Amino acid sequence: MLVSLVGALVGSLLLVKFLGKIFEKLVPFFVLFSAFLFLMSGKQASNSEVVQGRWARLLVHLGIFVSGMYTGYFGAAAGVLLLLMLSQISPDNFIVKNAFKNVIGSCGNLIALLVFALTARVYWEKAIPLAIGLFIGGYIGQRCLKYLPVKLVQEITFTLAVLLAAYLGYQAYL
Repeated sequence: MLVSLVGALVGSLLLVKFLGKIFEKLVPFFVLFSAFLFLMSGKQASNSEVVQGRWARLLVHLGIFVSGMYTGYFGAAAGVLLLLMLSQISPDNFIVKNAFKNVIGSCGNLIALLVFALTARVYWEKAIPLAIGLFIGGYIGQRCLKYLPVKLVQEITFTLAVLLAAYLGYQAYL
């Protein structure tokens, strides 16, 4: 969690410091890339299949840091990237990894909110309903996962991520 939170702090500070227009052009490709990585990471790792070795684990932690930066800077589909990284280091089942992803992502968003509230203008009339929706969706979504097949959840997540990438691409380029 600490690696991701440091990433979120760095990402949110970068957003405050630099224009978001450049990143806005890249985001649809990041979301699409994350969707395909997530779909390909479908199998659950056993204890013997989780990433072993110092360099491999370092790369996964670098990926967690990058997903944290992504959370702090933009956020769309950052959870998909984080879930993919967690799948490389944890033999836990999908529901447990998804719960970890939700907690880590929420803390990363909280870090970004604090940075933005202290350094930039926050449109609270938009931020508050969005935060409420995030918490309700996270709570309901986690409950629903208990009753849905993992493969179906992965396919739904992939489909929604592709649709999000298309929408963000439309906004960025048209």
